[in-house]
Amino acid sequence: MAGGRRKRRQPACQRRCEDVHHDATIAQREYDMGYKSVQLLKLMTEKGVEAALAEMGAVDGVIDTGVDVVTAANLKDYEVALDAKGIPHEWHAP
Repeated sequence: MAGGRRKRRQPACQRRCEDVHHDATIAQREYDMGYKSVQLLKLMTEKGVEAALAEMGAVDGVIDTGVDVVTAANLKDYEVALDAKGIPHEWHAP
C-alpha cells in the first residue's frame, strides 16, 4: 500500500470480547508461566528439587499458573491487571 496508511487491526482478545457472537475468551498467563519457571529454577538450586516443588505448590509435578476468562464485562479489569504487572498488550479497553 504505497503512500497510504494501513488501518491498524484490533487485537484478537479485544475483538472477541466485543463480538456479540463470543461470550468470552480464555487467556493463558504466559507472564506467570515464565516468571514461575525462573522462580522454580532458583529454588531448585537453593533448596533441591523436591523442596522447591513443594514450596511452589506443585501437584504431581505440575504448577498451575491458571487462565483468565475474559468477557466484555471484565475486559477493562483484565487490562488493569495486565498493566499492574507491567505486561504489554496491543489494545486498550473502551
